[in-house]
Amino acid sequence: RNCVCYKPSQSQMITVKDEEYKEALQLLDIMKQEDITENQTEDEEIENTAIHLKQSDFEHGTYRIKQCGHYKLMEDISLNMNGPSEDEMNDEYIPFSPNDVMKYYYLPTWEQQADENEYPSQNFIGPYSLGFFAGISVEANDVIIDLNGYELSMSYDFYLQQRFFAIIELGNKQFESRQGPVDFGRENIHIKFISIKNGVLGLTSHHGIHGAAAKEVTISGLNILNFDVGGIQCNGCKQMVIEDCDIGPQNMNIPVLGRYVHGRIVLSRLRYLVDEYADEELQYANRGESVTVKQVADKLIEQMDMVYYHITQGIEFDEDD
Repeated sequence: RNCVCYKPSQSQMITVKDEEYKEALQLLDIMKQEDITENQTEDEEIENTAIHLKQSDFEHGTYRIKQCGHYKLMEDISLNMNGPSEDEMNDEYIPFSPNDVMKYYYLPTWEQQADENEYPSQNFIGPYSLGFFAGISVEANDVIIDLNGYELSMSYDFYLQQRFFAIIELGNKQFESRQGPVDFGRENIHIKFISIKNGVLGLTSHHGIHGAAAKEVTISGLNILNFDVGGIQCNGCKQMVIEDCDIGPQNMNIPVLGRYVHGRIVLSRLRYLVDEYADEELQYANRGESVTVKQVADKLIEQMDMVYYHITQGIEFDEDD
């Protein structure tokens, strides 16, 4: 016995005239050309509606994708969010401090944190309570990110100052609700139908691509390198395709330990304490004189600045300094 899909039926002879055969071939060619034209038209429509991303789109924080669409890089981008200007860094009269709690360098400003449409974090609760956590956050379905052959990476100063970061985050925050070192908020956005392609994801203090519970994600044609932790991490993600990607090498020259990270995290809390309790005195056990809250903050900032200058400029300090 044969399966019905295999068992041959009785042969039939069909006679076709030469003219009918030629007409059928011509019709087939026309149909093929129409398909090609239709695909070209679709590609042109996508290109014409693409949102072009440039360096200026990242100057003051994470680029949050909250609408479906095609997003395309138009140049290499070095992320340095809310970084100091050249004038501030070289001011002859006002000493520059990269960790100045009044300036909020490399962090969302209080005004940005107060705005739900920017970088929400109230009372140190919310997605941005540890600073900018991504270069691009994808918070909508049906998104194409075309790196267009360019590179997206952290500048070295920003890399040093923002120690938890993904170049691209699949979602609206780095941890699910009730997880992580702080309260990142209760809203979890889980996305689907995402394409990331064609370029380089460079220096990052944690991940090239990070996310949770995303679906139908295609990552193709990428070179992901110089990451401190991992090239791609997607917790609980489903139906992901990773193709034609080079991942590595990993960054092995990590400049600081966890204590510096903790110092950066506590800076915004210090500003609140200084604003509210600057002259209040603290007495530590088994120590001599008491110190004020402001003195504690100033000492931490001074020590962190020394680390910054040693790493970025190679400045050496005395052991007792």
